[in-house]
Amino acid sequence: MNNNGLFMQLQENVSRRAKKGYPILLAGALFFILVTILPYIISKDMLPYVWIVGMGSIFPLGLLLARILQAEITITDNPLAILGGLAGGVQVFYIPVFIIIAKLDPNWLPAAVGLLGGSHFLIYMWVYRSKAYLFITIATGVSSLFLSIFFLEMSYQLVAPAIAVVYGIGIVMIWSELKQEVHTDTQQMM
Repeated sequence: MNNNGLFMQLQENVSRRAKKGYPILLAGALFFILVTILPYIISKDMLPYVWIVGMGSIFPLGLLLARILQAEITITDNPLAILGGLAGGVQVFYIPVFIIIAKLDPNWLPAAVGLLGGSHFLIYMWVYRSKAYLFITIATGVSSLFLSIFFLEMSYQLVAPAIAVVYGIGIVMIWSELKQEVHTDTQQMM
């Protein structure tokens, strides 16, 4: 088998076992739905810090959802899965940036979360061979930036639901991709 064939096998393996990582997106969507209501129930001073600390709940919740949905998120025998895990882990280095933004001008935090958080999904387009992740990357970044530029004082009220909607659309796109892959495999077996 040539290197390209092996690479495609690795992509197919991680894509199927992890179900293209959609449980993590589902956890993210649930988080952003929850923080949509926060501006109405907690002080504006606490809001950025609840976002920063709360985002740490997305991965553990995603692992729980993955277990329920029978998806393997923590695959250790596939180098592409390990690469994907490292790409996700890079977000830890965003935390100091988020804290600095929260100190300088907290209204810009939702834009930073959308741009930086959205950008980390780009590699999953390649790992999972998924157009959904390209959509998620672009739509999260553009919507977060646009809403923050034009409606900065309302960024906490607008960016969180926008991200939740983008993730929701991305999940539907991933389900469609997974269904298409199963359909293609079924036809190839016949």
